[in-house]
Amino acid sequence: NESLDPKQLELLLAGLAALTVLPESLVERLLAHRERLRKLHADDREADWPGVWLPEGLERKYPAAGKAWEWQWFFPSRQQMRDPRSGLLRRHHVLDATFQHAIRKAALRARRFCKDNCVSGFLVCFLLC
Repeated sequence: NESLDPKQLELLLAGLAALTVLPESLVERLLAHRERLRKLHADDREADWPGVWLPEGLERKYPAAGKAWEWQWFFPSRQQMRDPRSGLLRRHHVLDATFQHAIRKAALRARRFCKDNCVSGFLVCFLLC
């Protein structure tokens, strides 16, 4: 969540060893989104929801880490979902299909249809649009 640096206009892409430049027109909206997430996180903490899922080793070593702001999803689901591993209700990330649909829709609006996977499609659309 702290990957967004409005001064450098860069967003670290999860799982990739790459940075991409953000258009200035997105910075304000992304910062506003991050502030809404801080409120959502505070509401979840106040309601005493368990934190996000962490890999078992991390969860054992740092049991409270999943409740920390740094571990929260930047694109969280709107509602809590049952964790199949623990049975706890947790806030998970937006389903991949939802994210892919939003990118596909944006690409079509930009009159560019990216047939690649979601991340490379996003990068291609970003570079072409």
